[in-house]
Amino acid sequence: MNNQWLDVFNAHLINKIETAVILGSGLDFDADYFDSTIELSFDVFEGLPKPTVAGHSAKFIIGKRNNKTTLIQKGRVHFYEGYSMHEVTLNIELFQALGVKTLIITNACGGMNKDLTPGDFVILKDFINFMPSNPLVGHLAETTFPDMTEPFDLELRQKMKDVFKHHNAKYQEGTYVSFMGPYYETKAEIKMLSQFGDVVGMSTVPETIKARSFGIKVLGFSVVTNMATGIQERLHDHHHVLEVAKKKAPLFKALMQDFLDHI
Repeated sequence: MNNQWLDVFNAHLINKIETAVILGSGLDFDADYFDSTIELSFDVFEGLPKPTVAGHSAKFIIGKRNNKTTLIQKGRVHFYEGYSMHEVTLNIELFQALGVKTLIITNACGGMNKDLTPGDFVILKDFINFMPSNPLVGHLAETTFPDMTEPFDLELRQKMKDVFKHHNAKYQEGTYVSFMGPYYETKAEIKMLSQFGDVVGMSTVPETIKARSFGIKVLGFSVVTNMATGIQERLHDHHHVLEVAKKKAPLFKALMQDFLDHI
């Protein structure tokens, strides 16, 4: 990590940041939820990889509410964009240096469990890394062998369940399978992967592994924007994914704001 990135935050006299949120494809967050905000473009962080995919902007929103400071990351980079696993998770190194203790990772994903439908929310309970590598390879340290018994924190999962109940909103728990991309999986691949997981996507797992290696608590939170290949009848279309995410935006925002108020 470039230590000068911390200078950018220090220049704005940012208080210690204990919570960070990574927003997935098409997902957004209202800045007016906060009492005050500061917006920082990725451009001011020399060497920080920038997203190249539609639905991912490239900025941080630092928001203060009730004397708590939260960092919102709008836009993420993916392994399939040609970045190394280390580059994909440089943001996690920044979070750790800023003092982040809790990380909420959101994503748009494909549903493999046939009980799911587009627009459903899934609280992640586990993951399967089906990518060809992970961000700890080649970066050996005291945190090289993090325990993954519960990669997604039990207490945070329960708090999110309580938020859903408060909003009388439907959710499921599920296992996320990470797929490298950048193509949508074949029918045969989904037939195999669906034996082990409920949803599939091209992100989340590298960030979770890196965060857990630092002892950061993680909540994984997915929006099903399409059913996986061989299950849905329509052809895959990234613009359709963004449209489904956009339709769920009001409820997503309400859930996230309520959750942040209770952690």
